[in-house]
Amino acid sequence: MLVRFLIKTTMLYQKRKNRGQLILAVLFFLAVSTNGFGQDKKKTGYLYGDVVFSAERRGDPAKLASGIIIRFKYKSSEIDIVSNEAGLLDERLPVGKYTLVSARTAEGVSLSFAVDQYKCITIRSGKRHEFDIALLSPEEHKPPT
Repeated sequence: MLVRFLIKTTMLYQKRKNRGQLILAVLFFLAVSTNGFGQDKKKTGYLYGDVVFSAERRGDPAKLASGIIIRFKYKSSEIDIVSNEAGLLDERLPVGKYTLVSARTAEGVSLSFAVDQYKCITIRSGKRHEFDIALLSPEEHKPPT
């Protein structure tokens, strides 16, 4: 069907020798068929925020945590997002509800979330959503000996 449309349109405009209209017609068709010149048809939003080691027990200021793997549950799957070298998250995600599942270091050391950490966020289409994640430092996570 697409091929027929393009052939008929091409033949019609070649007869008229008006290439400008042909180009406009083809561009219009491509824009309509690809939802905005090739933009992804999936609706997405952005998750951004700080990943920090909180100082719940020591009274020290929080420290940004780089290279931390944060696992979210999304629908029936799980998604891992890694904090960058500055300890920040900035990720484009499909719209929907996300629930924090776990956090670990790149070496695989499991980390705990701070007591008052929110566990859920809903990503909306075209929006940026701030979601800071506070973790207990590995020292605080270890059981006392």
